[in-house]
Amino acid sequence: MKKMTVLAHDLMLPYLHEHAVCADFTMGNGYDTLFLAKHARRVYAFDIQKEAFVITKKKAKEAQLDNIIYCEGSHVRMSSYIKEELDAAIFNFGYLPHGSEQLTTTLLTTKEAVPQALRLLKRKGVLVLCVYIGHEEGRKESAWLDTYVAGLSYPYLKITSGSPASPYLYVIEKRV
Repeated sequence: MKKMTVLAHDLMLPYLHEHAVCADFTMGNGYDTLFLAKHARRVYAFDIQKEAFVITKKKAKEAQLDNIIYCEGSHVRMSSYIKEELDAAIFNFGYLPHGSEQLTTTLLTTKEAVPQALRLLKRKGVLVLCVYIGHEEGRKESAWLDTYVAGLSYPYLKITSGSPASPYLYVIEKRV
């Protein structure tokens, strides 16, 4: 099976085009940000760690990508940066790979940010949630996300690897 991040990109591709506006709400090492930037007109990239910005900006410069708007701070502040509808957006919950495992996304911010992101999506836009349950906060986020997504009126797809401790994806398409 493909890595969840690769699978997430494959599932987002049909929503991306040269005029697309996207957001990576958990920039980290820039993997999702750069993927989106290669397929979209503009990408908003959020993170709370300066290290994430240094890493991603370096990779973007090397790839000659200049269509990224860097938004320093929590993704709960997305509305103060994004004033247009999004074609696609992604959250990769957890912590910065190779960074501090003590600094993670939290249930508190997840509960605020995910509904905001859905409101910013345009009709027929997609929101991808990469859920990691290998740490305490991730288990809390997972429990809330499972309940929240199940209650949505939008169609969604949940993709798991079959192992209860493995990361999984939600792919949510906004239809209305």
